[in-house]
Amino acid sequence: ARAWWIDTVQKSVTEIVGFECSPIEALSRSGDGGFVVLTSQHHRYSITHEVSAFNADGKRRWKIAEDSSDAPGAFMSPESVTVTTRGEVAVLDNIRKIVVMFDLNGAHLRTFDLKKAWKREPNYPSEVTADADGGVVVTDFNGKPPFVRMNAGGTVRSAFTPKFENGRLTDQSTELRVDPEGRMWLNQRHALLRLNDKGIVTKIIGQEPGGNSLGFISTATADLHGNIYAADDVTGSVHVFDGEGHRLRVCKPRKSDLNGNLGGAHLAITDQGGVLLCCTGYDPKPHCIAFGRDGKRAASAPALDTGEAWYSRHAEGGMLKLGFDSITLTDAQYAEQCVVERRPDRRWLDFATGAAVAPDGSFAVFESGGEGGHTINFYAPAGDPVRTVKIALPGSWQLAGWNGTHFVVSQDSTSIVCDREGKAVRRYIVPAVEGDWAQFVTRGGRELWVMEFEIRRVTRFGMPPAE
Repeated sequence: ARAWWIDTVQKSVTEIVGFECSPIEALSRSGDGGFVVLTSQHHRYSITHEVSAFNADGKRRWKIAEDSSDAPGAFMSPESVTVTTRGEVAVLDNIRKIVVMFDLNGAHLRTFDLKKAWKREPNYPSEVTADADGGVVVTDFNGKPPFVRMNAGGTVRSAFTPKFENGRLTDQSTELRVDPEGRMWLNQRHALLRLNDKGIVTKIIGQEPGGNSLGFISTATADLHGNIYAADDVTGSVHVFDGEGHRLRVCKPRKSDLNGNLGGAHLAITDQGGVLLCCTGYDPKPHCIAFGRDGKRAASAPALDTGEAWYSRHAEGGMLKLGFDSITLTDAQYAEQCVVERRPDRRWLDFATGAAVAPDGSFAVFESGGEGGHTINFYAPAGDPVRTVKIALPGSWQLAGWNGTHFVVSQDSTSIVCDREGKAVRRYIVPAVEGDWAQFVTRGGRELWVMEFEIRRVTRFGMPPAE
């Protein structure tokens, strides 16, 4: 790893010469000009973790390696590290669910057992950060509640679930920090939220929930005509733009539709211009929100279970619901027409992770990994099996589109266009992709678009002509 000193007064950045350290997972200033780091060194068959302290010259003072023994001060699986306002080093052990405290010389002071202190089983302790008066805040990912404040002696001060004054939950997966005055702040990517002692938001710096502006994008897609649909992670509103980027309308959900930020979500656009927002992220129960072509919220929406997503069947005028091991075809009112549970090669569907529908209503289903690697399974518009094609590509790939004759698979900034036999015919690379992004085949199957959420850039590629 490399490291630099940043002087915010002089506005200068100076590299620490001779800095020797394994790759850094977490870092905390130590208050005496130095810093403490959590590192992970990857070996061929294992990973080793260490906690190290460096002085004001960037020289290592001490290091403590992970230790599976029961010795005092041993930690087995360090997940996070911080230095408290009293100058004590706190190491969070995720597997043992403990916080181990050391002084700035690396001497063990005490250990907190989170289960005993919280009087409940921690779910997934993921971060420890400094609190006021020498205490710490432990983040328990998906815990109930997800944040626990502990004093310097390991006693629980409070535990809370951050929420707005109207009761709506904030994004629970982001970082919490405590300022020098003891006030808690939550990083929501799009805004900083100040919390009171009960976890209620009292101040917002940045984008506030509500309004007509498009903030942090959770997911995006396009219809066959080249209109773009982008869902705001905070408000849940779906913003609709034409192919030139001009806003057409905003589909706004009710306040009661969401119990927090969208997180993971999926959009399906009907041929009539209707919008189906599939909420599968932070909300405890997956569900759908439907909007008409005028942008108004519909009175009802289809059901959604964990791991499922809806897609428009285009020419067929109905919808397709994809689960991990089944495909359900419905009419436009979501009434079931048939259920497909086998691949065209007669094997059972096992781990379907994505689907794409062509303008003619035929569709492709992507199975990730499993026996024989990735596969693309093709079906006729009514669900009749056509063929199964194996994809010999290592790593994690996803299905980006299908236009009836060619399909697209993508990984990071690379997209590969293949014919229906699985032969690669084109490869596209988007230079310097920024942040989260989405890919979709649009304009009647003639174009592949790559949309970068953070910088709001759309890169367009041509698809091979239909055969």
